[in-house]
Amino acid sequence: WTDADAAPARRKPEPTSADEAVQYARQAAINDNDPARATEMAAFAGDHPLQAWVRYWLLKGRLMEGRADAQGGADADVDAFLRQQGSSASAEAMRRDWLANLGRRGEWARFEQQYALLTDRDDNALNCLWLQARLQRGDDVAREAMPLVLRSASPEDVCMDLLERLTAAGKIQPAQLERRLLLSLESNHAASIRRVLQLMQ
Repeated sequence: WTDADAAPARRKPEPTSADEAVQYARQAAINDNDPARATEMAAFAGDHPLQAWVRYWLLKGRLMEGRADAQGGADADVDAFLRQQGSSASAEAMRRDWLANLGRRGEWARFEQQYALLTDRDDNALNCLWLQARLQRGDDVAREAMPLVLRSASPEDVCMDLLERLTAAGKIQPAQLERRLLLSLESNHAASIRRVLQLMQ
């Protein structure tokens, strides 16, 4: 086996229109983790009607990166995007992604500022993060937390994080943990089963 035997790298398709460039920009930013190509495709798309969404995908790709410096470095650009886009759908989507990112990083003060600006708050994971932010500053959120923790048979990790913090603080009753365990058993959700059993020990 030699280098000559290796299959040539698959050449990525070049766009023939702005519409195609928009599609390739999303693919590169979100699925392929290829910011260079995403930026190139965004430039090709130019003043496309979906230009704001192209910028959103580029920023979302940066937030999805695992490096803390990349996440923190994107904050100023995300904030500028939100200010420019106002109450648009792309701004709402961007704010949701940023809130999830801020919550993972424990940036609670900024999280609360942005959560207050969220238009649609019917997002269980973000609501669990919001309660974590309030818990961080000393609020008693146990009564509000349990409906969120019990809402889904397959709970979000951040909601289980909230349950763990409240249990450690002595705010959760054994019967409430049992209800969460039964829901997880019914859905065969192994991750939450394991976490609840650890809390019940």
